[in-house]
Amino acid sequence: MEKSKWIDEKFITNIEEDYLNFFHHFVDFIRHSFPREGDHLSEKQQITFENQLAQSLLTLEKLHLSLYENLPLYRQYLFSQERVLPFTSHKAQSTYNLLKKLQQYIEEYDFIQEDKETICNSIISRIINFYPNQSSQIKIVIVSPLYPPWTPK
Repeated sequence: MEKSKWIDEKFITNIEEDYLNFFHHFVDFIRHSFPREGDHLSEKQQITFENQLAQSLLTLEKLHLSLYENLPLYRQYLFSQERVLPFTSHKAQSTYNLLKKLQQYIEEYDFIQEDKETICNSIISRIINFYPNQSSQIKIVIVSPLYPPWTPK
C-alpha cells in the first residue's frame, strides 16, 4: 500500500508548530484575561470569568491531547519513525513557561466557586504534564534518616 505523497514530514512538523503557536497565544490570552489588581468585579462577573476560565482550560487540554495522540501516529505510519512525542521544541519550552505562570495566576486568584478552583487547578496540572522535558524532572529530598528496609546493606 503506497503512502500518501501529498503529506511529507515537513507538513507534519508544520502542524506541530502551528499547534504550539496557537497554544502559546491562547495561554497568553487567558493569562491576560485575569482581573488586575484594583479591578472590582461584581459577583456575577467573577462567576462568568471563572466559568470561562474553566471552559478555556478544558478546551486547551483537549487540543493538547489531540496533538499528543495523533501527531506521533502520523509520523510512525507515514515515515516509519519511532514514536516521537510532541512538546519538546523551543516553542514548547516557551509555552510551558507561560503555562507555569498561568498556574501561578490560578493559584493566587480568589475563586468564588470552589468547584471551579478545583477544576482549574486540576486541568492546568494535567496540561503541564504534557511537556515531558520540563515537567518530568522530580527532585527527591530526604529530610530524615532512612529506616529498614529502606537502608542499603
